[in-house]
Amino acid sequence: MKNYQFESHDEIPFILRNYLMTVAEVSVFNEIPLFDVNSFLNGLEEFHGKSVDSDVIHKELNAPSCFV
Repeated sequence: MKNYQFESHDEIPFILRNYLMTVAEVSVFNEIPLFDVNSFLNGLEEFHGKSVDSDVIHKELNAPSCFV
């Protein structure tokens, strides 16, 4: 498993930025602290048991919300 340790918002790939903005419900990506980004991605990997990749992200984005 990958251990995310981004040190700058600029290091984060575009697809992850969009996903994180959707999950955090923010319109400006830099509003999300890097500690939160790294913690969330590492936790997501632990939950899914594999590296967070575009397949996992697309499944998360397209899953029906249980909080409606």
